[in-house]
Amino acid sequence: MKKEVDTTLIKHNLKLTEEQRIQNHQGALDLVCNIKEAAKKLYDKPKRTTQKNS
Repeated sequence: MKKEVDTTLIKHNLKLTEEQRIQNHQGALDLVCNIKEAAKKLYDKPKRTTQKNS
């Protein structure tokens, strides 16, 4: 059985203007930056330090 490729998105993207493609790409880049920043805030919490009384 031959697997077929869904070309719907390819056809849609070919109809976009250069400006629209740039805007879509920038939106994807912004999304990645937002996800990375959220992960950094979540996982880079300050470590607690304990002080010993001497």
